[in-house]
Amino acid sequence: FTQLWQGMTLGKDMFHELWINWLLTNPVTHAANVTGTFGTTLWELPERATAELLHALFSRSAEGVQRGESAAMLRSGMQALRDGFRLAGQALRDAEALSPVERQMLERTRVEAPRTLSGSAMATRMGWQADNPLGRMLNILGSVVNVPVSALGVEDAFFKGINYRMELAALAVREAKARGKTGAALAQEIRSLELQPTPTMMAVGVARPRAHG
Repeated sequence: FTQLWQGMTLGKDMFHELWINWLLTNPVTHAANVTGTFGTTLWELPERATAELLHALFSRSAEGVQRGESAAMLRSGMQALRDGFRLAGQALRDAEALSPVERQMLERTRVEAPRTLSGSAMATRMGWQADNPLGRMLNILGSVVNVPVSALGVEDAFFKGINYRMELAALAVREAKARGKTGAALAQEIRSLELQPTPTMMAVGVARPRAHG
């Protein structure tokens, strides 16, 4: 009975994952995902600029959105792109190389992570040794089948890397002003915080991309 139940569970998992991957084979799905997320990322700039204006008009306190945050986000664009490509590449090639912060960013994905058909699990789940010819063939097949899900994960990682870097740039301005820095000291403090963000900045930065993803 136990073996029958395990076989039924395995079959259900395989069907579920095949169905998800089949749904994601349509290029329109990935185009819509990229376009929508790109639009949301761009919208961050006018949204943050509006928040700056409202804060300046009605508050002007050292807390809240500070003037210059949207400009800092825009200025960080090239570094944000590099971070996006790097994070996407690591998510695709070597997830073990991700830092703890990067792991947090990618913790939640749009689809359930493969359990049965993934390249490293298919042979084991089907009861075959991964180091024999059939096991290796099954793992290769699993990797091929999961290309659509893997592509969606790469897209997700790319934009989360961009959003994280842009958010850190904005938070660096906010934190530097909260410390009372002005003039050249402010610019130096912002640069220092961008290179070595505080734990609070990193936590907020991680939460922002996850909210988008």
